Formats: sequence, C-alpha cells, structure tokens
Amino acid sequence: MKHPHYEIGLHLSPRLGELRARVELTCSLEDLDAEPSSDVFFLHRSLRPETVTGDDVIGFTWGDMSTPHPLGNDMGWAELTVSYGKAAQLGKTRRLVFEYRGCPGIVSQWQVNRLTPEWVELGMYAPWFPFRLDWHFTYRVSVTVDPGYETIGVGMCKSPDGQVTLASTEPTRDIVVVCAPRFLTEQRAVAHDSVRVRFTSENDAGFAKQIAEDGAWVLDFLGSWLGRSMVKPPEIVIAPRTTGGAYVRPGLVVMSRPEGDPASERQRYFRWVAHEFGHLWWFRASFTNWEDWLNESFAEFCSLASLRQKYGEDAYACRLSDMRHRSQDLPPVRGLPRNHEKASDVLYVKGCVILADLEMNIGRELMTRFLQEVYSQEAVTTEAVIQVLNAVAGPTHGQWLDERLRS
Repeated sequence: MKHPHYEIGLHLSPRLGELRARVELTCSLEDLDAEPSSDVFFLHRSLRPETVTGDDVIGFTWGDMSTPHPLGNDMGWAELTVSYGKAAQLGKTRRLVFEYRGCPGIVSQWQVNRLTPEWVELGMYAPWFPFRLDWHFTYRVSVTVDPGYETIGVGMCKSPDGQVTLASTEPTRDIVVVCAPRFLTEQRAVAHDSVRVRFTSENDAGFAKQIAEDGAWVLDFLGSWLGRSMVKPPEIVIAPRTTGGAYVRPGLVVMSRPEGDPASERQRYFRWVAHEFGHLWWFRASFTNWEDWLNESFAEFCSLASLRQKYGEDAYACRLSDMRHRSQDLPPVRGLPRNHEKASDVLYVKGCVILADLEMNIGRELMTRFLQEVYSQEAVTTEAVIQVLNAVAGPTHGQWLDERLRS
C-alpha cells in the first residue's frame, strides 16, 4: 500500500469530557521503524490504551516520552510502544487495532486541542490518534457525539440517519475534529469557489464577515499571481478561545477569536489570512525539520506580497523593515532543529526576508516565474528549489540563496 490508512470509530461526550476510540491502522513494513521488534506511536497522556492487538502483536508499553518533544513545547505527548513476536515480511502490510479512552479537557496553556462541553477541538498537537511525525496517511473517521452538537472536519459527509464521517483520500498529516452546540456561517463567493467562515457566537459575526471578505480578496490575488491552486479553499473556523493562534490543514483553518476590536487591527488579521491561504500553495515540504521554511517562509512571503498589493508599497516597506529588524542575530535557516527556541522567528520571519531580498535581486517578474515553477514542479526540498532557481534566474542566484540559508 502507498500510505498508512486509519479506520477510526470515535465516540465523543463533550458533556462528560470523555473520548473513546477504536482505531484500525493498516500500514506497510516500509512505514514502520527499522527495528522490527517494536514501533513507537505518540498519544496524549490523558488517553489510556486498553488494548492493542493485530498482526504478531505480543504486547505494548505506555509512558512519558523518552526524548524531548519534537515540536519544542510540552503538549502532553506520551509514547505507546507496540512489540511484535516476529518481523513483518518486506512488501507485506501490518494491521494494528488500538482501543483507548480518556478525558483530555484543555490540554495546555495555549488551549489548542481540548474536549469541553462548550468546544471540542482535536488534532495532532495533543494527539488523539496513534500518531507518527514522519507519516503522511489517509483516513476515515466515523464520529458519534452527544445529541445537540454539530461536527466539522475535512471530507465530512452525513448519512440520512445522522452519522457523521470525516475522510481524506489524499495523504495528510493530521486529523482535525471540531464540535460545538451550534455554528453560524459567513460566506463570500470568489472565482470558481467560495470562502466560508464558521463561528459559534453572534459576538464574532463582524469578525467573521471581515475574515470572509479578506479571504476572498487574497484567494483571488494569489490565484492570479501564482496560478490556481489545486487545493480547495479551506473552511475557516473561529474557535471560542483567545490564545493558541491558528493552524491550517488541507481543507480547514482553525483560528482563535480576537481579544480586542478586530476592525482596528484589520491589517494584522489580513496578513494572517494571507499567510494561511498561502498554504494552499505551500504545504508539501516536511514540517518536522528546517525544510519547513519551504512551507512557512513561502506562505509568509505570500502574506507580504498580498499586503503590498492591497495596502501599497509603504505598508510593504514598513512590514519588511520590521521583519528585517527581528531577523537580526537569528541562527541560519539551514539545519535548524525544528524544536529550536528561535525556530518560529527563523521560519516565519528570517526566511521571508530572504525571499523578499531574492525578489529584489532578480525582479518581480522572475520571482513570479520562480514561485510558479516551484509550485508546479512540486519542489519539496531546498536542493530542488535551488535547482529551480538556477533554471529560472541563473546559478549565481541559486548560490546566493544557498549562502543566505547558511548564514
């Protein structure tokens, strides 16, 4: 099989704060660890495994992580190690079945991922399914939730009897499940598609309208600049939390609500929308190491270019000047551990400044062509991106980019 696949029965009781799951995982030997006698998965420590069965399984152990958290923050991950009686044969598949339950509550100070009566937000930050950082996988999740709750997720369909299923036939890296007693909707049409914002409180209606309008504008601009993305615009969900920021998955964006008046900070939220929509083009590179700059720096450059197009050269210059100041004395992009304390500034700020300087070096026309070629050729490593730059603008600029990433 080409990718691991999850078949999950998920039972949620927000009123009790309880999660129960049965997960059937099918994967090939190539997807598993080099050590044939065991495999390690991550699961949030609030979830207690009850059984792990399957091909050649002889037992499992469960406990705190033996290594530092790979993404830099303690989000309560624990290690689930599955032991086998014999190694799987090359080219064969292995079927594992996990059953577990728990009460995650609000899992961290950032409030991202939680299970409470008011709001359910599940995903990889506090893994609710047996998770591996190095995997792209497909899935199908049958969701059962307390009566009176609505569910949102990627690839959602609802049967006549009310059964909700979430599914992704395209390889992905996360399974996000969102539930609330009710969702309101704000929607704006854009060429070939629409931008849809979901929210839970009337108090967020004005903010949802602002996000929908800006999202439609950004989507139209980026499509005309980079060429139409093959990824459908995501549904945007405004979570009833004020910390934790935002994250994007193919088909879905989840963001925190504003603390103050969003109209007074419209430009800041516009930049955020443009960054997240930039990920419709920039999402294919690894997010577990320094190559994540191909996702985050490129998406942030889309935000910067959108700002220039919408608010003018002065706004662009002011923002770039601020980013240039923030990027001083930061470590190099190349080789940076993803859990480095400065990783966020390096990937979101310094990498974007490098791209802005590259545009000044080669001009906007060649920069546009470079970005279009990186996307169309699906260049997902820095070496491949440098090869594209060599072909578009010449090896001198490829060498310049390589040196900037090392400095």
